[in-house]
Amino acid sequence: ILGYMDTENYDYGKLTNIINANTGGVSFALLNVVKNESSDFDSYFQVSGKALYGKIDDLFSIINEVVNHSLISDYNRLLEIMLEIKSKLATSMQQSGHATAMLRATSYHSNLALYKEQMGGISYYNFIDEHCKNYEEVKEDLVKTLKYLVGQIFNKDRILISYTGNKKSLELIKNKLDCIIKELPKEDLQVGDNKPECVKKNEGFITSGQVQYVAMSGNFKEKNLEFRGSLNVLSKLLKYDYLWMNIRVLGGAYGCMNGFGRNGDSYMMTYRDPHLKRSIKVFKDAVEYIKNFKASERDMRKYVIGAISEMDTPLTPQDKGEKSLYAYLSNTSEEDYIKVRREILQTDIEEIRSLHKYLQAIVEDNNICVLGCDTVINKDKEILMEVKPLMA
Repeated sequence: ILGYMDTENYDYGKLTNIINANTGGVSFALLNVVKNESSDFDSYFQVSGKALYGKIDDLFSIINEVVNHSLISDYNRLLEIMLEIKSKLATSMQQSGHATAMLRATSYHSNLALYKEQMGGISYYNFIDEHCKNYEEVKEDLVKTLKYLVGQIFNKDRILISYTGNKKSLELIKNKLDCIIKELPKEDLQVGDNKPECVKKNEGFITSGQVQYVAMSGNFKEKNLEFRGSLNVLSKLLKYDYLWMNIRVLGGAYGCMNGFGRNGDSYMMTYRDPHLKRSIKVFKDAVEYIKNFKASERDMRKYVIGAISEMDTPLTPQDKGEKSLYAYLSNTSEEDYIKVRREILQTDIEEIRSLHKYLQAIVEDNNICVLGCDTVINKDKEILMEVKPLMA
């Protein structure tokens, strides 16, 4: 809601105009940081903004106005925002059904994915939907909770600042930060211990569409397998060779994706897929395909180039700042990046074949989620544990 509510000095329409006229944007979002190659993560509430040096005062004034002076108890405006969130979520969940299914499937076994799912997936939609339907009964408690969160999140004892810009302006920035920091609350910090537990559900969600989004997820670190840079090459190989041929060309789906996270969370998924059970079989058969993988030297070089190219994309100053901040928070060193790069460049056929164990980890976990049409999901519902509508 921050940035979309009236403040003590501006209505939200005028606030938007001031932001657009004086800055390159001000945004509010959650930043989830995985500790280097571990399952542990931290979540930060991130306020980001950018401006020309001559507009720094305006940028900090805007951030201060929004963070410290938003009129959160405007019940009518709060409901408008929630209804807008609900509408956008309903659209995005179906248009990006592959991402929705992947996040839900991963939430069955990953604490990080479960947190992300509750903050922006199907669980979040259900939360917003329930609060909109019962708004009159819950609005006072909701506002009370939001005000409490402001005091806990924007707290002098918890603030961390990352600045990207001209080195000569650093002292100037330090001095101007006081206008924000001095108004931040210093409430007693509460530490919660109510971590939700992951539960395997293997759900099928019925939508109004006529295609499926099928996802399978697992974690290789739970099988005592360590992250390797060669997994980036395997991902390219699967996407443009095995999955492309079997899911896209032979299966008729619009697309296919996969990924291997440094924390072990991994997935395979389809996009606008006419099938369900067939695609799950393709995922499972990938283990034997990689175990007996064959390719020419030229093809291997293409896969390696595809993987390394993603590490060498040009970065804007903003991108460099964000990458540096994430590396700092996740305890990732330059040597860690160099190690991954070296492992990518050294990947050969034998290395690829040895990675079948990582695919086996996904298949063995057998965490499945699908969004799709009633007919297909109910025809193959024996591979699922629960079938229900995406939106009630």
